[in-house]
Amino acid sequence: MARFLKDGGIDISVLTFFGFRHRGETLLARQVEVEREARAQSRRRTRPSAAENRLALDARLAEQGLTALFEAIASTLRAALPDSREKPGPWGIGFRLPFGGRRRGLCHLGVEEAGGARVLWYTSQESYSAHALEALKRQAEGLGWQPARGGYALGIADEERWRDVRDGLADFVATARRDWSPAPAETGSF
Repeated sequence: MARFLKDGGIDISVLTFFGFRHRGETLLARQVEVEREARAQSRRRTRPSAAENRLALDARLAEQGLTALFEAIASTLRAALPDSREKPGPWGIGFRLPFGGRRRGLCHLGVEEAGGARVLWYTSQESYSAHALEALKRQAEGLGWQPARGGYALGIADEERWRDVRDGLADFVATARRDWSPAPAETGSF
């Protein structure tokens, strides 16, 4: 019954006492049953929720004065990726597309620790044909994207830079979406 109540969200512990008679004295031994499970569960690390991540991101954006810039970039990405799902994190938003029955990241809009925003396009070989990937890399480099860990990055420090790169970013992301391969490439046989 105690476990049932505990699983139902009620904070409860069960203490069982065993009584023993030894040479005319009563000895009690205590056994704790449910409390150990509660402690083990409380020690497990829990991930922040999407809402908690978004609050942390909003605080970071407000602290750096990047709220308007970040939202303008995010709106452009949303328009270019209407079928994407957003995955907020404390440092940015991941844009994920359907990929073989699950979702895979196409790009990430993040806040730079030193200031400004950065769009990272993931160059996963599973997500594009070899020809499409090479063409996209050339296009990215032509637009000023820099090679970065996991792909190519475009830094956007302020509103002026955003005005300079906005149209190219929108076109590039739309092209990357068009060339996206929704099913993973076969990687071998069983």
